[in-house]
Formats: sequence, structure tokens, C-alpha cells
Amino acid sequence: MKVIEKCSDYQVYSKYGVAEIPKDIFCKIINLVLIEASRNMGSEFNDKMLDAIIETIEENNHKLPLCYIASAIYKGSMGLYGPGRLMPRTILQWLRETSQEYYKERDHKEIEERLKNTGVPVDLKKYPMGTALNLKIDWLTSGAINGDDWNIINLKELAEMIGKKQHPQLHHFFLTDRCKPKE
Repeated sequence: MKVIEKCSDYQVYSKYGVAEIPKDIFCKIINLVLIEASRNMGSEFNDKMLDAIIETIEENNHKLPLCYIASAIYKGSMGLYGPGRLMPRTILQWLRETSQEYYKERDHKEIEERLKNTGVPVDLKKYPMGTALNLKIDWLTSGAINGDDWNIINLKELAEMIGKKQHPQLHHFFLTDRCKPKE
């Protein structure tokens, strides 16, 4: 990736989606990335292959930022996405792997930002309601309560107790601990 990192056009357009980059600059950058990839793989590519790869990227990944495309080709050429040859089909598979990571990350950031703006807690263990939910799940999975008991325990009441720094136990809900120590 050293060659591509020195390219001024790459520095300018690395965060842009493929559709937003001028065609000649995009082709130049992909050519540099493929030269590096061919060195990594010990193979050569020609102009027909370059055109086919560019066409594949433009058709299937036109919204993906250039830095993710370069990263996918580089990582793929280093064998991080499994074996393959430097050809459109293989590169398309590498791009699928990377685009899944990108879209998951993007969606996560959007949700995180939305939750940050609405004030809804993100970390369940940090807030009383999340801690109460985790406690109920722990009681259920340990066998201390069953499905019927789950419905008896009021989550809001449990969260309020936790919020007041109390240490709720099953007897607070008129339940006895059914969990027996394992021998």
C-alpha cells in the first residue's frame, strides 16, 4: 500500500464513493492498487483485466468508499480473504467481504449517533434498566427462576431498586431461590 498512500489523488478521494470520483482518476488509482496486488500475488494483469475489474467495481460497489476498495484488494492479495487469483470474480468476492464490514460499521455508527442524540442508553450494564434486564436473564439461565417467575418480576421495579443502590434478591418479589448449588 506504500505506492497508493503516496498518490495525491488517493489522498483527496479516499473517503469518496466510487460514483463520486472522476473516471480517469479512479482508473489511475485502481491501476496503482492492482500493480501492488499483482506484486503481492506474484502475477501480472493486463489492460483488459484492468477494464474488467474497474467495470465490476463500478457496477457492484459504486457507493463504497475508495479506501475500502483499495483495502479489500490489498488484503485479498495478501491472502486474508482466502486463496484466489487476481481477476474480477475474486476481487468481487474480496469487495463483498469488505463492503459487509463497511455497511455494518456505518449502520452501527448511525444507530450510536441516533441513540446519543435521543439520550437512550447504549450500554446496558451502565444503566439500571439494562442491569435489571441482565439480572433477570442471569436468574433465568441459572435456574433460579422459571418462565412464570419471569413475568412476576416487574422489570421497572427491579431497575428502580438497582437505581437506589439496593441489591435486589428473589425474596423481594416473594420468590425463593430455586437454584441449588451444583455438586
